[in-house]
Amino acid sequence: MAKSVALPSRTFPTRKAAKDFCREVHNVKYAPGEVVSNSGEVAVLRDLVALHPRADEKIGPGIAEFFIAYTSQGDREHVRHGQTGIWIRDVDGNVRDFSYNTAIDEPTDQAIVKEALRNEVIDLRETLRESAFAGGLVSCPRSGLAMDHWDQAAVVYEDPTWGELTAAFAASAGGWGSLETNTGDGSVQIGRRLRDRALAEQWRIFWRANAHPVIVSKDAVK
Repeated sequence: MAKSVALPSRTFPTRKAAKDFCREVHNVKYAPGEVVSNSGEVAVLRDLVALHPRADEKIGPGIAEFFIAYTSQGDREHVRHGQTGIWIRDVDGNVRDFSYNTAIDEPTDQAIVKEALRNEVIDLRETLRESAFAGGLVSCPRSGLAMDHWDQAAVVYEDPTWGELTAAFAASAGGWGSLETNTGDGSVQIGRRLRDRALAEQWRIFWRANAHPVIVSKDAVK
């Protein structure tokens, strides 16, 4: 069964789709030396870096920008001549390659828990998105575009970000290691969920009290 890649900024139906997104960024949309400037693309790349098993190493003191460079500039062996990739420049000016394939194929345990937390509140997020249109047009705060139907919109997290929100809940529940997940334990279930259903309800209560989701145009997160 194909495994989806669920991010705060966007959900990809398969790992291949997530990788194709990244390949399009460095093979089609930008040339070597160019900085990734689209806010939606930057949001996806930041979310993907957080999945990397060496996320702290990749992020360093903080990501300043993503840019396109030839993979031969790094320390990888057997790279094809002229092959490009996505690189990270941190706030101190240091550069390192992204390795998005690793981030997508080998997510951290923490990223897996975040996926379960996201699935636990899908209905709340979708209800929020659909009810926002009950009064008519909704203006995207990022692009200024007017949306007239909920299927044109996405929900993103700002102040706190998704990472800040989930980290705060994990801390309140005893740490990331206390949040065990499963994929149904034999029953039919779409996506990973929390194993402890009482804890899942605590998370939903926490989400209602602390999350500040924002309705934006899908075009603003592409």
